[in-house]
Amino acid sequence: MYKYHLADVKWKEMYFIDIFDNIYIAKSTDQNKLKVGNVPFIGRTSINNGLQGEYFVEKEKINKGNSLTISMVGEPKCFYHKYSFTCSQNILVLQNDEFINITNSKFLIPIIDNYLKAKGYGYGYPVGKERILRNKLLLPVDKNNQINWNFMEEYIKERENKQRNDLKEYYKSRLLNLVVCPEVLTDVEWGEFSLRDLFIFERGNQNNMSSCEAGEIPLISAKKIDNGVKTFISDNGKKLFEGHILTLNNDGDGGVGIAYYQANKMALDTHVTALIPIIHINRSSLLFISKTITIQRDKFSHGYSLNNNRMKAQKIVLPIDKDGNPNWSYMDNFIKNIEQKQIKDVLKYLDEYIYIYIMYNHFDKIDWKEFFLSDICNIDSGVRLTKANMVDGNIPFIGATDSNNGITNFVSNMNASHDKNVLGVNYNGSVVENFYHPYSCVFSDDVKRVSFKDEQGQNKYCYMFLKQMILQQKEKYRYAYKFNGDRMSRQKIMMPVDENNVINYVSIEKFIKAKEMNFIVNIIENLGGNNYD
Repeated sequence: MYKYHLADVKWKEMYFIDIFDNIYIAKSTDQNKLKVGNVPFIGRTSINNGLQGEYFVEKEKINKGNSLTISMVGEPKCFYHKYSFTCSQNILVLQNDEFINITNSKFLIPIIDNYLKAKGYGYGYPVGKERILRNKLLLPVDKNNQINWNFMEEYIKERENKQRNDLKEYYKSRLLNLVVCPEVLTDVEWGEFSLRDLFIFERGNQNNMSSCEAGEIPLISAKKIDNGVKTFISDNGKKLFEGHILTLNNDGDGGVGIAYYQANKMALDTHVTALIPIIHINRSSLLFISKTITIQRDKFSHGYSLNNNRMKAQKIVLPIDKDGNPNWSYMDNFIKNIEQKQIKDVLKYLDEYIYIYIMYNHFDKIDWKEFFLSDICNIDSGVRLTKANMVDGNIPFIGATDSNNGITNFVSNMNASHDKNVLGVNYNGSVVENFYHPYSCVFSDDVKRVSFKDEQGQNKYCYMFLKQMILQQKEKYRYAYKFNGDRMSRQKIMMPVDENNVINYVSIEKFIKAKEMNFIVNIIENLGGNNYD
């Protein structure tokens, strides 16, 4: 199944200083004194990749990306950050620009976490830089006893690809198991039912969270995200609830009134009530009911909780059959219909993602060549249009700004600069800043219209790549040294090429698609369950 196995490689203990060429305690920033901005703030937390918000900070307190961090106090946990970041107090930064990347870091981090746990670091025994420097990690090495970075990277890539393919096969099988459901019609009859007619209520019993030991049992709390899962604990002798039930948040800041379907055995804290079906209700129907409960959450608040009396009095509206009973068939088909559509979308997405993932991971093997911008692009001028002569309309007017995609106004004026599917590149004002415009617009005389000469490059993805290549030249230019037409023509940029030294537009397009999808995946991964905000 796999080409790379842990048992097939030689291992050796390596000092931290042999793995990382830069180990330092980050300059701290007081989070309470910061204004919301765009620099990720890494704090002393063991969750959410250490991220605790984004803020404006001084340049000297920004750490470069492609780094690992470890909280030196509290519960130590290692995280990888591909982006630049700032830190709270007592954050240790580990760097190796030559070898560490987002892939092999996934191999390193569990090893570091296990080391931190084995050493007993925690609240009473903080991680210290000097302690770290004196210790070793067991890592794969090559025949020369050097760290085998290639093995770590290929090992992770192989397993990530397997996970993606397994996920795809799961959804394929799940789709086959779903009946072909007709579109659900809106002419169904509805009736009112009390929760107490459908469920037995049983309050959660976990009330001393600090005493709970880590384990594999999900602990459900009154959260408004993550399906209510707060953490995972071991069996502490208190009652566990069987799966295939609903949980209802009795209280909580923003979470009160939310119902979740729970498929597996769980523990419940005291702010959550188990809704145990009196009769057999299948998964689809329980999911349907959970939403009918949740839509009433606005009635409750942190100061007006969903207590036992209010819960018993709570009514929900459900579709009914000709006898006035809950129409379980309708609810089942309704949910299955939704699942069918979602799974088809997931499969389509996975097909494309797996395909471009291969391209993304081999992009560094592509050859590059330097080109004059004028050799590969048309460079056309904008037309002067003063504010006094502007007539209000719905045509975007592109000025030399660094925000709002370059749009500074909407006009009805038409002139020779009217264009679309181009980059608008500022040669004045916010010099070198540029934006892609797939729509029709008119351009200020402070903005040049740049378009690929080759039709193969005239698409969103290739223009977004060109945008970044042009932005690499920004430091050369300024307000007093304008990026005018002549300088644009003579400006050289690097572009990927094929075996014939021709710009490889196909590779560029796939690379940007991969970056776009990677961004989307990261967002999805960070959403975590149902978020009702």
